[in-house]
Amino acid sequence: VGNGGRTEARVRGTEAWHTVLVGGTESPRCTCQWFSTNQGQRGVCKHILAAQLRFG
Repeated sequence: VGNGGRTEARVRGTEAWHTVLVGGTESPRCTCQWFSTNQGQRGVCKHILAAQLRFG
């Protein structure tokens, strides 16, 4: 789903599905615990990487 240049994707994790926002001018976001804990300080999570590979 595109919105203002951003894509919202559902990415399957090990135990749950996560919502990922990528693209546009804002930083990518994910609903996973790893992203919530690190808030981009350690790079992006694997769910964001998967969405970026798929949607650019």
